[in-house]
Amino acid sequence: MYGSYYAPYLMHHGVKGMRWGVRRYQNEDGTLTAAGKKRDAYLRAKEQYKSALGPKTSARAQLAMKNAKREFKDAKAQEGLSKQSKKSKHQLNLEKRYIAQGLNAKEAEIQAYKRLKVEKTLAVVGGMTLAAVGAYVAYKHYDNVTDRVLKQGFELGRIANPNEKGVHDAFYAFANKHDEKRYTGLYGAHIQGLFGSAVRKNIKVVDSVKVASRKSARDTMGKLVTSDPEYKRKLLKTLSDYEGNISRNMGSGKVAGAIRDLTDGKVTDRVYDAANVALVYHDDNSNEVSKRFYDALKKAGYAALRDVNDSKYSGYGTKNPLIVFDPSKVNVESAKALGKKAVESANRAEMGKLVAKQSAKQIGTQAGLYGALFGIPIGAALASDKAKENKFVQDYRNAHPESKLSRNDILSIRDAEIIGAS
Repeated sequence: MYGSYYAPYLMHHGVKGMRWGVRRYQNEDGTLTAAGKKRDAYLRAKEQYKSALGPKTSARAQLAMKNAKREFKDAKAQEGLSKQSKKSKHQLNLEKRYIAQGLNAKEAEIQAYKRLKVEKTLAVVGGMTLAAVGAYVAYKHYDNVTDRVLKQGFELGRIANPNEKGVHDAFYAFANKHDEKRYTGLYGAHIQGLFGSAVRKNIKVVDSVKVASRKSARDTMGKLVTSDPEYKRKLLKTLSDYEGNISRNMGSGKVAGAIRDLTDGKVTDRVYDAANVALVYHDDNSNEVSKRFYDALKKAGYAALRDVNDSKYSGYGTKNPLIVFDPSKVNVESAKALGKKAVESANRAEMGKLVAKQSAKQIGTQAGLYGALFGIPIGAALASDKAKENKFVQDYRNAHPESKLSRNDILSIRDAEIIGAS
């Protein structure tokens, strides 16, 4: 096609950032430069991680994959650091914060770099300023600090019992596919067990629904508590009456702390979260507490808020569950019965996802998973965050001051103990 003759040409191979006369990864004598050592560590960690991927059934294999992934991410961060010419003030402050949490200088540098990568990604994807991204990371979810609006025509869904007619007062709903699958599999199974069948309602927004962020809702509750001693007393009564039930989700320490905060007249995050969890209770006192809270939110222009319980505490692990407390803004378009096999299939799938996330939890939490099969709240949060990991590392080093183990080595010990790998 092209003939039998090709003109000679010069081809050059290299890497991004390469400069003539500058040895980036290797010295003239064949030894590796500092950047070369980091790149070599990254490539070895990458190969180790790739070899650990795939279906893993044994606890030992799961542990190996988790450790390899952790080492790979750190090696990738180290390679990125080797290319960084200057650190920002924010990055340096993050390093100081991680050192204060018990990490050494190298570990703090890696964790700060990874945190910055997350923040920059969120800024690009979400179109947010870095200041807004900082708030996002601190609260773990954008909806916690930012109000949003569901426009006319937006479709919500709800899993309900077959005897429920329409929607009234405050009702729980989902707004995305992830949450629909989760509620169909978990709550749908519970409803089927009680009523023999469950329905999936399609609910359309007929007038814009403004959703209060966690911060906006907390601030509204704070104003109520400050301005009305009677409301504060009734809210305290609800939290005290249901303290044991709320504690099963949030933990007894948080609920006891919430009651202390509220007694002092402060609506902290844990006070708001406990009150949000308690919105499911409907005795006369609790109904009045909820109604006055919803009325205050309506007055501020809101028609819905985020269900903190199912997104953070109950174990359902939903992404953006909603409580719509102004039913005049929506209309039920249809209600379709869910087939028994469809619910059972969804239950197996969602339980499988939860079990996968629970692999690093001890047997005590498995009782919560058993409860989820029947629609009972699951208990504690599904995965420990970086702060908890750093706390474990700090406690270990305090108990073993002579230890030279790295952060990842110490976390591997923790994981082995939890998973039970010998």
